Amino acid sequence: MTKRTFQVKGNFINSRFVTASESGDVNGEWIGRSPADFTDEVGRFQYSFQAVDECVGAARRAFHAWRKKPVAERAEILKKYQAALKKREEEFIEAIAREVGKPAWEAKTEVAAMTNKVDVTINDSMKLVATYEIPKIMENTTGSCHYRP
Repeated sequence: MTKRTFQVKGNFINSRFVTASESGDVNGEWIGRSPADFTDEVGRFQYSFQAVDECVGAARRAFHAWRKKPVAERAEILKKYQAALKKREEEFIEAIAREVGKPAWEAKTEVAAMTNKVDVTINDSMKLVATYEIPKIMENTTGSCHYRP
């Protein structure tokens, strides 16, 4: 396995990557090393406490638009995410193996779990956010379930 230092693009805020320095003062840098080999520098990660506030604020604002999206549109977005994971599968396997000191085969199962979780969400969980009726829940009664995010 070729050891490389992973380049960090920053936090994904408001549809773009934002570095710690763009978020305000850089409060520090964390050097990620593999616990399996302390000489293996996985990456250098700058952090900014102000970026946390930006991320939380952006997530709160994005939630309002997300909750109004139809389930089918959410599923399409999740499928794009899944395709992006699959496209970079080898890179993720290497990053996970080195970051936590796992053997590559175990990191591979973790990446497979990430991509498969999208299908579980779409096929099993998304139906829980839809409005549906329960016929004859009791005599002369139709029940209904309304999800409100």
